[in-house]
Order: sequence, then C-alpha cells, then structure tokens
Amino acid sequence: MNNNTWKTTCVFLLMPILSHVCFSDRSGAESKPETPPLKLKVGVYPTTYTRLIAVADAKGFFGACGLDVKIRKYPSGTSALEAVIRGEVEIATVVDFRFAWRMLAAPRIRAVASTGEVFESRIVARRDRGIRLPADLKGKRIGFVPNTISEYALHAFLLENGIDLREVHPMPVRLLEQSEAVVDGRVDAVSAFVTFAFNAVDGLGVNGVAWDSRFHTVYNALLVVKEGMVASPEAIPLFLKALLMAEAFSLAFPEEAKRIVMEDWEFSRTVIDQFWDKTRVTVSLNQSLVVSLNLYVKWLMQKNQIKGDPPDVLSFIDTNPLDRIDPLRVTIFR
Repeated sequence: MNNNTWKTTCVFLLMPILSHVCFSDRSGAESKPETPPLKLKVGVYPTTYTRLIAVADAKGFFGACGLDVKIRKYPSGTSALEAVIRGEVEIATVVDFRFAWRMLAAPRIRAVASTGEVFESRIVARRDRGIRLPADLKGKRIGFVPNTISEYALHAFLLENGIDLREVHPMPVRLLEQSEAVVDGRVDAVSAFVTFAFNAVDGLGVNGVAWDSRFHTVYNALLVVKEGMVASPEAIPLFLKALLMAEAFSLAFPEEAKRIVMEDWEFSRTVIDQFWDKTRVTVSLNQSLVVSLNLYVKWLMQKNQIKGDPPDVLSFIDTNPLDRIDPLRVTIFR
C-alpha cells in the first residue's frame, strides 16, 4: 500500500469517528433530533487558507454538528476581524500579523485555533522601471499597506537582501489596491500578500518580476472571537469539530474540495492551482504561533513608538475549545 492509499484509508476511518463526535452532546449521549441547532455568525475572508469553512458548509458538516452557521464574506481578514470587534459576527478568520496588531488595542479578542498556514508573500516589480534583481529596488517606489503583513514582509525582504529602508521610497497604498498600484505604474514595485501578489504578476505578464521572501513566509490563519460575546459558547467547539471533518474530507477528496472552493469562494482554477499546495490546512494551535505573535507585537510597538511592555501573547489564546476536541492538536507551551 503506497503512502497516498494509506492516507486515504486513514481518512475514511477517521470521518465516521468525527461524525459520531459531532452528533454527541457534552455528556457523551446521543443528541435528541429535536434539539434546535446553535446559531453562529461567522466572518470569512475567502481564500485558500480559509477553505475548510467552505468545505464544511458545502458538505453539511456544520449542520451535522448541531450548528446553524451564517457565513458573511469580507474583502479582507482585517475587515472580518473588525466585524468581530464590533459584534457583527461571533467568530472570524484573520492572519496572525493582523491579530497581533489588534491585540494592542482590543484586549478582549481571543484566538481559538489556526486553520492553516500560508507560505506566500512576494515583492512584485516592473521590469520597465529597470528592475531585474532585488538590488535594483534601491531608489524605487515600493508600495505597501501600512500596519499589515504587506509592510512587515517588505521590512523582512529588504533586511534579507541587505537594503536599508532609507535606500528605497516606501509608498502607502490601499489594501485592495496592492495589485493595481504596480500594474498601473503608480509604484515601481509592491509588497503583496497571496492573491494580491498573484494578480499583480498576472497583470504585468512578461513585464513583471517577483521574489519570495525566504526570511519569513509562514502566516497562520486564525479563528478569532471576542471574549464573552459568543451567544452559545458550546458553538465554538462544535464549529471546530466541523472543521476537523472538513480537513479529513479535503485529504480524502482533494479535487472535490477544490471544486467547492472554486464555486463558493469564486476562484478560478488558475488561482487554486497556484496556491492550493502552498497552503497547509489543519486545525491546530502550536508554539510557532506564539513565537510569530511575539515577533510581530514587538516590531509593531517599535515601529509605532508604543511605550511599555508588550502584551502577554498567551493571554490572547484560548486553548479550551480545541483542548476539548483533540488536545494533541494543541502544542503550545503552557
């Protein structure tokens, strides 16, 4: 039996177990069919690293776990996170960098799980501006989105290539205009994240050149709640159980999972093929998340001249929901 066959066999064995867990209540007894589902409003930035939510919704896993989930799509993880803070939704997806930024101003937010890691952050530049190598960025206008992963990635890339920030001309751009800014020539290059970078490369064609940042390229996709604002606290563990079912399904039927994401998230096959394998999707909470959050918070405080001690990152992570489902998926040092 080869590795792929063995993986598929394991997944088929796992899915009935997860299904049984979802139909069980807290005492372990079978749930009564007439029990009304728990309602949960979810804010999502549709992308490849939030795909487990699309799969769980399409395959009915939320309903199987006793939930009535209403999904609201947002144009960015930042806007989804702000929806949680406002109380518009009860749980949302956001990358760890943006979560770190809001930790400084919204102390009641908590991360309950990571649904995956994405490995893509790029600098995209125009060849017609004389840019062929990273060193050619000196003296050039480089677009970035302030206080986002776009700015941090630019900082990391310049450091990696021995370029002082004072040797370039950083230019703030709007979040949703990362691609357009370099394609229409407002900037000579841009620091862009995931699909924005892909769109910039696609838009520039042969006139474009792009580099990955090897210095730091892993970002966690977090599920975030506002402490005390979830109407039914039991809904969060059930939500994570449904995502575990989606994870198992995606491993067993990757093509079906891709079809769901293309249809529900409205992605082209080209985008899916470009980013699917660059995203490691799994429900977890690991120590690397703590390390990343600490780095981000310290950098943000230094950049924005925020005085005082950095916040305790662990106090912003609630391990209880995932501990209840599968404690082996929680590897944070506590």
